Amino acid sequence: MTKTVKTYDAGAIGRGQVYVQAVRNLVLDELRDIQARVYLFGSWARGTPKRTSDVDIAVEPLEALPPGALARLRERME
Repeated sequence: MTKTVKTYDAGAIGRGQVYVQAVRNLVLDELRDIQARVYLFGSWARGTPKRTSDVDIAVEPLEALPPGALARLRERME
């Protein structure tokens, strides 16, 4: 019987945390004057991203968004 053991590259995990923190800072900067809830979901939220995984976020505005706010955020995320 063969047992599969999941292993993690500690360096990759550290780089992933730095990446998610950079995304967080970008979102906070772009939405700094807007009351909103921001959610991280998908593989990054589960802690199971692959090298090709994108970052999935959802923005729930608690007030009217200024024109173009989400477009600017999307552009900066690219």
